Amino acid sequence: MKFDPTQQTMLRTQPTFTVSQLSPARVGPDAEVAGELESTVGKVVAVSGASFTLADAVSGLTTTYITDSKTAYNGVSLRTMSNLFVRVHPATRADGQLLTQEVSIAGSGRGSVVTGVITDYSGTKVAVQQLYGSGASSSALGTFRTLTLDPATTFQVDARGMNLTAIPLVFNAANLVAGQRIQFASRGAMQSSSVAGPSMSQVLSARLQLQTLIGAVTNVGVADNGGVSFDLQLPVNDGSPLTSLGEGTGLIHIITQPLTKSSLISSSLTEGLHVRVRGLLFFDASASGLQSNGARGYVTAPKGSSNYYMVARSFQRDAAARN
Repeated sequence: MKFDPTQQTMLRTQPTFTVSQLSPARVGPDAEVAGELESTVGKVVAVSGASFTLADAVSGLTTTYITDSKTAYNGVSLRTMSNLFVRVHPATRADGQLLTQEVSIAGSGRGSVVTGVITDYSGTKVAVQQLYGSGASSSALGTFRTLTLDPATTFQVDARGMNLTAIPLVFNAANLVAGQRIQFASRGAMQSSSVAGPSMSQVLSARLQLQTLIGAVTNVGVADNGGVSFDLQLPVNDGSPLTSLGEGTGLIHIITQPLTKSSLISSSLTEGLHVRVRGLLFFDASASGLQSNGARGYVTAPKGSSNYYMVARSFQRDAAARN
């Protein structure tokens, strides 16, 4: 387009989007787990034989999952799941159907579930990425919600496909900090107030979710457990809570575990290489004290300037970067 400054004309576009549903295909051989999908949450709206259907509260789209003799059930069954929120870990079969590897209860149909990124050190505000249940609407996506934890709130880690037994990192109320991607389940509906703004009260569970970080490799080495260890230097001023509200350095300690998947070997991890790491982000210090960490055996070169640790499920070269 060429603009004529003498006309003082402003052009506006009105884009139109069409939402349609596609069946996910099996991923390539270089992916971390062939055919596996991210866990999803939804309300069960139908059960038929060995399959069940989830509905997305915002888009209204439905997805059907099949089960078999190997499907693991936690706190729910095909007989009892109708109208409940469930969390599903699926994989795509060769015929395109979604096979349920594990399904667990995520809340009653009267509550609400929000997934998003914590944006403050108190762990009380979250930028909404996904939401389900009572009070859910598309207008809430991308907004900031205030959270109120219940005295009985439980803290869980979505560690399926990972082995964390030898890594002494914890996730609890004292380690709920900016930058973490967390799924919150509440017994009540999401609220909105002209005074307090949007909020979510009576949070009964907080579940640490997988997330992806991109940055430059530094401090490569071998940890005490024999695994590859390196630090990830995040881009400066990338707008994320980790650089705007973090400890000032944007440095994340990356820890590998026995099930970590990567197309890179330790000799390929060179200083300055740009990589994409997917894993669980922990904070190994009191959020209020922000004390510096001492040496940790599961990382190579811990720095006192950072208390953030990501346990990697997978990592790979960042194809978008020019290394």
